[in-house]
Amino acid sequence: MRITIDARMINMSGIGRYLRYLMPVFLSQENNQYILLGNPDELTEYANLNNVEIRQIKSKIYSPFEHFELAKIVPPCDIYFSPFFITPALKIRATRRITTIHDFFHLSEQADFSFLKRLYVKLLYRIAIRKSDRIITISNFSKNELVKHFPIGEQKTTIIYNFVDRDHFKYSGENPYPDEKYILYVGNIKPHKNLVRLVKAFNQLKVSNVKLVIVGDRDGLINGIEGFDDLIAANNNIIFTGRISDNQLISLYSFAQFLAFPSLYEGMGAPPLEAMSCGTAVMASSISVIKEICRDGALYCDPMSIEDIRNKMSQLLENEELKNEYILKGEKVCSSYSRDTFIERHLELFNGFSL
Repeated sequence: MRITIDARMINMSGIGRYLRYLMPVFLSQENNQYILLGNPDELTEYANLNNVEIRQIKSKIYSPFEHFELAKIVPPCDIYFSPFFITPALKIRATRRITTIHDFFHLSEQADFSFLKRLYVKLLYRIAIRKSDRIITISNFSKNELVKHFPIGEQKTTIIYNFVDRDHFKYSGENPYPDEKYILYVGNIKPHKNLVRLVKAFNQLKVSNVKLVIVGDRDGLINGIEGFDDLIAANNNIIFTGRISDNQLISLYSFAQFLAFPSLYEGMGAPPLEAMSCGTAVMASSISVIKEICRDGALYCDPMSIEDIRNKMSQLLENEELKNEYILKGEKVCSSYSRDTFIERHLELFNGFSL
């Protein structure tokens, strides 16, 4: 088979990690030929493989111009694969299309978009669902969202849960803050991640011996959220890590009192499973998708209630037995997300088109 892959997001976090998990498995199939679309400078590790061709695409993601460039650059192939919800609106020289749609955040109430931007993004989703022969999504929640917005996509959609790379995300022996107890927050700065309520709840804890460690750059966070500067100024126990490596993140997971994950919207949500894999308790939002993924492995909070977030944090800080209970439950939950199953189900789907 000849398979064309849109690899433009290879170095990004969520979608990039998803793609990086799949690429070695795909490219190891030497009987297949792969055409990778993206920035050649970001794809150098694949450049010398005999079954790989790299084609540069210059258009920005979400730009209308990308559809014209993709229509021109995609070669004759058996499968065109997009690991996110952009697939060319125009005709391409691919027999089949497979698209992974991780979530429908852009259409949710949490997305702070203008009317025109929301209309454009909805058009992109509709194109992906209509043009794709198969759609992969990552949770029952995301499939239900798909069916709610685009019923036509139900019969062509397959759920394949993401997994935790437990060889990678495992307990680290180096404590980055050996003299501090800390609660960990891992996530971006978008409003639906609910960081403002988390910080307000932390400020209400009034504990002097516990820090809140936020993975990210302080300047970026403060500039991105109105009023956040005042919240930070109110508490000297908030630490910003700046940009960190995966190994540093694993160390942070490993020695945290617990991970706080109060998100208002997710397609699946990787940080809770990563924390569980590192032997760390999780306090998470009680939204349906997180309960689907974390099952009984997390202590749930009402993400809209600062008081409940504060109370659940207090419980995990003050009750060692409760914290250990969730560590054990989390271990069982994350072990059920198998790398082998993730890979096998993707290969079954792709190889099914070669029959």
